[in-house]
Amino acid sequence: EILKDMRQIIAKIAVLCFSLGALSAAMTGCSDPLEIDPNDRYSERTAYANMKNLDLHVKSFYGVLMSPHTAEIRSNGRMSELYTDLMKPTFYNQTFSENDKIFYQPQSYTQAFVLDNWADMYSRIKRINEFLVDCNKGKLSELPQDEVAIRIAEARFWRAFAYQELIQRYGGVVLRISEEKVDDQNDRSKARSSEKECWDFVLSEYAKAAEKLPEEWPALDLGRVTKGAAWALMSRAALYAGRWQEALDAVSQVERLGKYALLDDYSKVFTTEHNKELILAAYFDKPSLQHNFDNYYGASADFLGHETGVVATPTEEFAGSYEIKVGDVWKPFSWDEVRSTGIDPWKDRDPRFYATILYNGAPWKRLVDVANKRWEPRNLELFVGGVDGFHEYDTADNTRSTTTGYVVRKYLQYDPESDLINIKSDQYWIEMRFAEVLLIKSEALARLGKYTEAYQELNKLRTTRASVQLPALALKASWEEYLGDLQLERIRELGLEGHRFWDLRRWGIAQRVMDGMQRHGVKITKSDDHFVYQYIAVDPQPLIFPERYLINPIPLNEFKNNAALEQNEQWK
Repeated sequence: EILKDMRQIIAKIAVLCFSLGALSAAMTGCSDPLEIDPNDRYSERTAYANMKNLDLHVKSFYGVLMSPHTAEIRSNGRMSELYTDLMKPTFYNQTFSENDKIFYQPQSYTQAFVLDNWADMYSRIKRINEFLVDCNKGKLSELPQDEVAIRIAEARFWRAFAYQELIQRYGGVVLRISEEKVDDQNDRSKARSSEKECWDFVLSEYAKAAEKLPEEWPALDLGRVTKGAAWALMSRAALYAGRWQEALDAVSQVERLGKYALLDDYSKVFTTEHNKELILAAYFDKPSLQHNFDNYYGASADFLGHETGVVATPTEEFAGSYEIKVGDVWKPFSWDEVRSTGIDPWKDRDPRFYATILYNGAPWKRLVDVANKRWEPRNLELFVGGVDGFHEYDTADNTRSTTTGYVVRKYLQYDPESDLINIKSDQYWIEMRFAEVLLIKSEALARLGKYTEAYQELNKLRTTRASVQLPALALKASWEEYLGDLQLERIRELGLEGHRFWDLRRWGIAQRVMDGMQRHGVKITKSDDHFVYQYIAVDPQPLIFPERYLINPIPLNEFKNNAALEQNEQWK
C-alpha cells in the first residue's frame, strides 16, 4: 500500500518542472533488508531505485531557486528593489514596515538585516551534500553512470548557486563541501573561509558542472540547468568576485554555444516561455505551484473590490531613467521639459519602459466576471480621484493605491483562467538571460580599460532589438563616466529583476546613491480635459543608509550553533 501511494505521489509530482522537496528529506541508511521504509519520507533505496525516482530527487535541489532570493515574485512581496532608489512601498504597516523602516529607523537594525537567507541556503546545501556523499559511496552504482554524472553536475550547479547567494550577502562564509562525509554535530563549530576562498570554490564548482551538463535537454525536461546556465552564472560570480578576465572567459563559453540571443521584441522576453534569450528561469504550474506577484503588485482596481495589489510602485528615479524622443531627437526625460513644452510624457519613450512600468492612461484590462472569465478593456487612472487612485505617502496611512504615479508592469500576468485571488499567477521568474551576459561582458571589459569594446557590448541592448532601436551611447574613457551609462542601462534593461540592490553594494556607491536622498514620484490631478503633473518627494524624510548596510550580518542564532563563527566587523 505504501508503494502504491508512492507511485501516485511520484506521478503527481512529475507534472511539475521543479519539485520543491517531495524527495528532499535527509535519506536514512536501509542496509538491513528487514528494515521497514519510513512512510513519512523516502529512503535511499527508493530515491535511487531508478532514473525516474532519482530525477525527482535531483529536481528537489531546484528549490534553491525558490529561496528568499526569488520569493520576491513567488510569495512575500518583498522585492530587493524595495531597498533601492527604484521602488517605494505604498503603505507602512506591521507586515511591510521593514521595507521603509530600514531607511527611516536604522537604529532598529543593529543585529539583523533584510534579505537574509543563511539558514535556508545551508539547509539546501546539506541536502545536496548528502546526495554527493551517497554518490561517492557508490550508492548509485546500479544506475547508468553517464546519466548519474549529469545529475551530479546539476547538484554541483545548485550548490555553487547557493554559496553564491550567501557570499554576495555575507562575504566569506562557512564552506561545508566535503563529499566524503556530511558535516554533523561533531563538525558544528567551523570558521568562515575568506571571501576569496569562497569564490574560488563557487567558480570551480560551476566549471565542474559545465563539463557534464548537456547543452540542452529533451522537450519534457526543458528548464533544467545546462552548460549555458553554468557558464552564465559563473560569469556573474566572477564579476561579483572582481575577476574580470574570468568573467570574460565564462561569457565567451556562453557565446560559443550559439544558443542564446536578444529577442527582437523586448516585451516577449517576459511572456514567451523558453525563448532564446532565457538561460535560467523558474517555472510554475498552477494551481499546484503558483505565486502572488500579481496579487501584491497589480493595480488595486483589478481585483473586484478585494483590498489587495500595489504594495509598492516604481519611483520617478526608475521611470525617469527611460529616455524620450522629442521630434527626431532622443534625450533624457525631464518633467521640466514636459511643463515647458507640453509634450506627452507617455509618448515615444524607450520601448522597454512600456514593458516594465504602467503609467496613467496606459491601456489595461480588468477581470469583471469571474464565472464567465470576462475581461473589460480600460485605461489606468493613476490620478487623484481616479479608479486606480493616488495617495500621498504617510506612515499612518494604509491606502492601497500608488504613491508614485506608477504601477509595476513587468512580470504581471493577466490570464482568463485566473481570478488572481484564488487562482493566481504562474508567470515564470527569470534568473539569468542573455542580456545580462552582455552587460557582464561590457562591465568586465571596462574594468580592464577596454572602453571601446565595452561600449560595443553595452550598445547592443540599445540597437540590436527591432523593438528598441535607440541611438548608440557615445564612448566614454573613464570608469566613473562609463559607470553612469552602465547604471542606466542595467536599470532600463534589468529593472525589477532583482539586480539593483546588489549592484549598488558591489560598485561601492550604495551610500552615495541612497544616504540622504528622497525618492520621488509624480502626483497627477485631472483638470477639465487635461492632466496636471507635480514632481513630488514620496519619502517623508531623507533616507539613512549606514555603512553596515553594505553587508549582511550573520544571523545571531547561528552563533549558538557554531562557536567558531565571527560576526562581520560592521555589525559587531
